[in-house]
Amino acid sequence: MSRDAKDKEKATAFFVADCHLDEREEGLAVFEAFLRSLPGRTPALYVLGDLFNLWIGYPHLERAYHRRIVETLGMLDDEGTVVSFVEGNRDFFLREGGRDRLFARYNRDEMSVEAAGRRIALFHGDMVNVDDRLYRAWHAASKSRAASALARVLPSRLGRSFAAAAERRLRSTNLAYKARFPEAHCLRYAESKFREGHDAVILGHFHTERRYELADGTLFVMPMWGEARRYLRLGSDGTFRFEAFSGG
Repeated sequence: MSRDAKDKEKATAFFVADCHLDEREEGLAVFEAFLRSLPGRTPALYVLGDLFNLWIGYPHLERAYHRRIVETLGMLDDEGTVVSFVEGNRDFFLREGGRDRLFARYNRDEMSVEAAGRRIALFHGDMVNVDDRLYRAWHAASKSRAASALARVLPSRLGRSFAAAAERRLRSTNLAYKARFPEAHCLRYAESKFREGHDAVILGHFHTERRYELADGTLFVMPMWGEARRYLRLGSDGTFRFEAFSGG
């Protein structure tokens, strides 16, 4: 059996996080090539949030690059790869705008997955640091019903100005907390998921590739796709490994 055939046989799921796509053609083209490479390689892709630098799910507030990736995602299910999505801190009102229907599963918070004999907890990770009260307040306000209602009625041009302001706000929120990786909080979160019966936890948000082999399971912290073009692969034998996408 060739190496390509063996890889195809072993693939069970891919996980990717923090793509932070925007109008730049190189990033869009590479991620589009990654998506188009999935059918035949894996039956499932899990996106752990922040697919775009900012995604407001009302179609009238989307731009051409959003629609380009949305169209590609829409084709994957027919070609044999189902996509599931865990909301990140840069994803707003996807359910209200109907964009959740792009995905086989869509969760605003955590998602529990059973695959290849593993029970896996998926979480974007931005709410793991319980000490970051300023960020948690911003999160609650920016994703509130009032904010959703405002986004729904804003004209396209004004709405996109609102989106640009929101993106600037996200970049500047609590820089002190962003400067260091909250390892203790992540480990405590993982331990809580292990007590619930999971044996693997996968987090996004922190843009740093890490793997912790703990007494009751494994914690993975995902790299930022936009920088590393790396994803996590789960084989049919239940083993995980980080890989780089070299196509595009």
